[in-house]
Amino acid sequence: MKLTFFKRFDQLLPADEATFAWYASLDADEYVVIEVPAHTRTSKQNSAIRVYCRNVADTLNDAGFDMQSFPWKEGFKLPWSDYTVMEFLWRKIQEAMTGKHSTTKLETQEVNQVYEVLSQKLSEAAGISVPFPSKSNGD
Repeated sequence: MKLTFFKRFDQLLPADEATFAWYASLDADEYVVIEVPAHTRTSKQNSAIRVYCRNVADTLNDAGFDMQSFPWKEGFKLPWSDYTVMEFLWRKIQEAMTGKHSTTKLETQEVNQVYEVLSQKLSEAAGISVPFPSKSNGD
């Protein structure tokens, strides 16, 4: 059941008939605990992650690195893509740092934390730097 409330003067009030009916059915000695989830990454952050992964893939490919010859992988040649950057670089760091597999579960500050670690590793291992997309840098 989805309950909808609105806040007025520091009180939560039922916002629709179904919520009001549920609220009215509570006994006087009952109480309800409301948990508000932490802020998860925004849709703009998700788009920025995808653009960043595509930009990293393009930069790695332009620098002559394929997935297997990249400094921490050796073997056959396979060009980078936004998908492979997401799955083999971004997501591995994300899971190690946060324990979360999906970017939909990331809190807003975790996106930047994952980016910082990946950016540092790319700089150290491949000598490349790809800024995280933002409106100010035109991405």
